[in-house]
Amino acid sequence: SAYGLTQEGYTKPDIVAPGVNIVSLLSPHSALPLEHPENTLPGEAGLYYFRMSGTSMSSAVTSGAVALLLEHEPNLNPDQVKYRLMATAVSMPDQPYAAGNGYLDIYNAVHTFTSETANTGIPTSQLLWTGEAPVNWSSVNWSSVNWSSVNWSSVNWSSVNWSSVNWSSVHWDD
Repeated sequence: SAYGLTQEGYTKPDIVAPGVNIVSLLSPHSALPLEHPENTLPGEAGLYYFRMSGTSMSSAVTSGAVALLLEHEPNLNPDQVKYRLMATAVSMPDQPYAAGNGYLDIYNAVHTFTSETANTGIPTSQLLWTGEAPVNWSSVNWSSVNWSSVNWSSVNWSSVNWSSVNWSSVHWDD
């Protein structure tokens, strides 16, 4: 979708993946064949396929690539997966801002061994930003939070990057 540099100087997207003229399964009750019959492809046993382009198709390709990587190394955390995909992407120097870190190369990602993480050095608070401005945590009424209702055992504590927390800014007293 969007590409270029963020306000913080990071490239977006992180990587690019195949997303043009991708053939996929077609739901038998989909409206797509009626709207775009030229993209419908016959399959076996009455099944049909559909040819589409866009981020919805490239994200599916990327998800499949992640599944292959995790099949090979199931203990990677999401940050390590992101790093591996970005670090092994094929550079596209003719499109430096449109291609992010490059073109997805899952073969290279599977055959490269590193436990580095993609978000090293980025404060945890910046990873929580959802818009152009950071979240204003001082406006949260923390005393109204019902901490006893939180299911702490469902939190995957091993995936938290504790070294990225700025502990000197954490205040434990009232």
